[in-house]
Amino acid sequence: MIEHNINIRKQTNAFAMYYGLVFGIIWCILFFMLVSPQEVLRTLAGLLFFSVPFIGFFIARHFRKTVKNDGEINYWRGFWFSLLMYIYASAILALFAYLYFRFLDNGAFVESNLKVLSRPEIKKLLEQSVISEGRNAYDEMLSALQNITPLAVTASVINFSSFISIPLALVTSLFAMTRKRK
Repeated sequence: MIEHNINIRKQTNAFAMYYGLVFGIIWCILFFMLVSPQEVLRTLAGLLFFSVPFIGFFIARHFRKTVKNDGEINYWRGFWFSLLMYIYASAILALFAYLYFRFLDNGAFVESNLKVLSRPEIKKLLEQSVISEGRNAYDEMLSALQNITPLAVTASVINFSSFISIPLALVTSLFAMTRKRK
């Protein structure tokens, strides 16, 4: 019985690694589109970002179909699979983000954001929306954006991915579990 449980954990982890790799590649493509200087790709990436949960649901259903012969998949096994899948995908995305900003970007992402932020209507909107107490919040934001490092971007990717992984796994696990047959 104990050996069977260990094998189930190993199998769940192996599937989570595999599907996490697939999901990570999908997230890397979305990330690459998001940091692209072309507005069409950024808009498309923003729209495709909302498809991430549905892709997770599809992958969880595929996991369920693949391993259903091994017995019942309860909610917690589905949750463990989903959480690990999102964590592995997040690690791949964080690595990709670091490599992209460290070696490929050369400041293009920051420059394109600075162009957007320097538009008069955006500058006016930002200055009106931020209450500054003797400080110019707009200039501070520009300075912070110019001084961002690849490691800081990677940390924010990890933070964001970790933040969304748990709620996504809670819902995705519902699609991975099998129903008891009467």
